[in-house]
Amino acid sequence: MKCDLNVSIFVNELDAHIETFENASNVASDCFENNIVTTFSLFILVNDVFENHSDCCNDSDKERSKC
Repeated sequence: MKCDLNVSIFVNELDAHIETFENASNVASDCFENNIVTTFSLFILVNDVFENHSDCCNDSDKERSKC
């Protein structure tokens, strides 16, 4: 039985699909890592604000003008 199929075409198509999957995986991984860093940075900022400036609301009573 003689076959005229070119195996290299199938290999090239399979390779293209694998590269597409790897690229999509890399993009998803990069986005996930960036989201973690951004969320962690935001958490640190909010924590710093609450630690250092949480009593600022009480200062308004001391600074009001005398009637």
